[in-house]
Amino acid sequence: MWIVFVLLFCGIVEFIMRRRLKIKNRGFFGRYEFHSIKLEKADRIFSWIFILLVIFAILFSFPLTVMVFGYLLITTFIRGIDEWTYERKTKEFMLTWSASGVFCLLCIYYASDLIR
Repeated sequence: MWIVFVLLFCGIVEFIMRRRLKIKNRGFFGRYEFHSIKLEKADRIFSWIFILLVIFAILFSFPLTVMVFGYLLITTFIRGIDEWTYERKTKEFMLTWSASGVFCLLCIYYASDLIR
């Protein structure tokens, strides 16, 4: 239940950051257009690796929460690098990296829960 509050809090923080930094709101489910072919290829390769890992996790009944948050962490970080490199004026990379930080914290929390 607390994850709902974390995501709600992140949404409020993102809204405030958009207002303060004067960043336009993009679509909720929008496809990100990469500027670098290398980063787009890395994102695509990582997505295929993630799909294969999910199949193995389902076969061996491994919990998927850590994998999902790890995937979100890495893909948002790759997109943040692309935004930072090519669209630094829009300051969109700050929002992307803050979301990446949230996914990192959630991944660490769920991974530590598995260790206990």
